[in-house]
Amino acid sequence: MHHELEVVADPDAVSSTAAAFVARQARACVQAHGRFTFAVSGGHTPWAMFARLAHEDVPWERVAVLQVDERVAPDGDPDRNLTHLRESLGAAPAEVIAMPVNDTDLEPRPPPTGGRRPNVSTSFTWASARTGTPPRWCHGTRCSKSWTGQWP
Repeated sequence: MHHELEVVADPDAVSSTAAAFVARQARACVQAHGRFTFAVSGGHTPWAMFARLAHEDVPWERVAVLQVDERVAPDGDPDRNLTHLRESLGAAPAEVIAMPVNDTDLEPRPPPTGGRRPNVSTSFTWASARTGTPPRWCHGTRCSKSWTGQWP
């Protein structure tokens, strides 16, 4: 894969540039594979990018946004990353696959292969169960698995 470093003037330019990049990747992945699944971090950093991305030319009905970081807090709580993710995306009809932090059992599961490898995150396991396939990240016209884990 080819990587480029682009220097931009300010945070506003960062969010615009990132939104345009993700939109291009989403269109290419949907065209090549019929679907785009995008794993996103938590925190404040992605909010402005998502607000811009919501207005990009993206085939939202074929997009799933998968959380990989979340705080344990009630639905709608301002401390939840999901609250801000949904607010930032606005009316974009993407499927948002939230981490099930309100489940009664939040204990991590052992890795499926055993040993001391990273645990597959709750969101990955949950998304796989819902879709029947692992989440995928598209790089141009090919997709590769996207794994997120925690070291025990």
